[in-house]
Amino acid sequence: MRILMTTPYFSPSLGGMETVAECLANEFVALGHEVLVATSTAEDDGVQRQFTVLRAPSLLTLIKESLRADAVLQSQVSLRLGLPSLFLRRPTVIAHHMW
Repeated sequence: MRILMTTPYFSPSLGGMETVAECLANEFVALGHEVLVATSTAEDDGVQRQFTVLRAPSLLTLIKESLRADAVLQSQVSLRLGLPSLFLRRPTVIAHHMW
């Protein structure tokens, strides 16, 4: 299954949301899924991962990747990152990381 994960924050930013996104992506890959993480965090940390990280993707890229995905996991509500998958009617799960 192709899983598109969207998260406003990702490594090298530090915090719970970044950690959860990385852990979930690693576990999905370990289960045999293809994972793509799209993030608003533009800085690259230089770490090699078993999944692809798209940093500050354009709207066109988000649309293209949403079309390719079988499912979308949106970490935190982000209209910029998550809107394409909602309009394209992809199965979407939103994980909200606030109280």
